[in-house]
Amino acid sequence: MDKTALEQGIFQLTVASLTAASGLVEEPSSYGALRVMGIVRDLVEILDKHGLSSPRLQDIKARIIESTDGGMLSDEERKEFLDGLVMHCLDLLD
Repeated sequence: MDKTALEQGIFQLTVASLTAASGLVEEPSSYGALRVMGIVRDLVEILDKHGLSSPRLQDIKARIIESTDGGMLSDEERKEFLDGLVMHCLDLLD
């Protein structure tokens, strides 16, 4: 495992998370959900590159990508999607 590349990816994700948090203060609330979904997707991609992902993480990433591929969801649709994804994740807990 390339620890330097892993650290770099996690650092970039940390900066993205902090940037998203800073933006939440002034941005419409729906942007925050999109940013966090992107961060989760990026985290799974980093884990993929280092052979640290899992089928359940791949499933979550695929669902996020699928939800954003079809165009913009309304705030209500996004909330419904995220609530459903949280319930799905609860089912995936060991």
